Amino acid sequence: MTVTCIHIPIPAPVLCPPEPMTLDARLSAAFEFIRGGTMADVGTDHAYLPIALLRRRLVDYAVATDIHRGPAEVAAAHLAANGIGEHRAAVLLTDGLHGAKDYHPTDICIFGMGGEMIAHIIDEAPWTKDPSIRLILQPMTKQETLRQYLDQNGFRIVAERLVVTDRIYQLLCAEYDGNIRSHSPLELMIGKENLDRRDELTMTLVNRHIDILTATREGKRKAVNPDTSREDELLHALNNYLEQSKEV
Repeated sequence: MTVTCIHIPIPAPVLCPPEPMTLDARLSAAFEFIRGGTMADVGTDHAYLPIALLRRRLVDYAVATDIHRGPAEVAAAHLAANGIGEHRAAVLLTDGLHGAKDYHPTDICIFGMGGEMIAHIIDEAPWTKDPSIRLILQPMTKQETLRQYLDQNGFRIVAERLVVTDRIYQLLCAEYDGNIRSHSPLELMIGKENLDRRDELTMTLVNRHIDILTATREGKRKAVNPDTSREDELLHALNNYLEQSKEV
């Protein structure tokens, strides 16, 4: 499949840009995992994350991609308004990571998409199966689907974090080593490192999942021949986890 990739020019940067913007906790959490070099921001929208990283000299170069022309052009305008020109950034109108390989990104951020979509984007960029590349991911939904994809395709999850703003967000950092792994259903849903941490935010997330799964199970039970095996299994694991945490 051929995907069109269009370079969006960045206007002439302003000479006296405003003070660096303040990011919310979700985007700021990426700073911990960024190693410098070249970063790619997929679905960049307004390019807030690349701008913040470039303004703080945390990366040398950024490539921002978006599938929609409007956001891509806004991203280019925002880069220019923050004093960032073509020598430090590029904006691509493209689907996912298509075209980004030419910029040799070392860190790739994919935030604010469903886990299935993030997995699809990575799958369509086989060049990310490179130990020198780090994936920094923030799935909005289907976290278990994304973790399972990473397990089955040789990516090791090297770090996980929970951050809260309007809701609790899961961030995970993965690198390719070629080894196939498996995690329990609970670890796929919450994240092994998050579960091991056993902090207040993890407990809040566990209880929210219990509420959601309980409501889903009750809804299914109103149907003819309901199958609640998935909900039953996860609820059992979540409640066991809470009980064990009381003993730690």
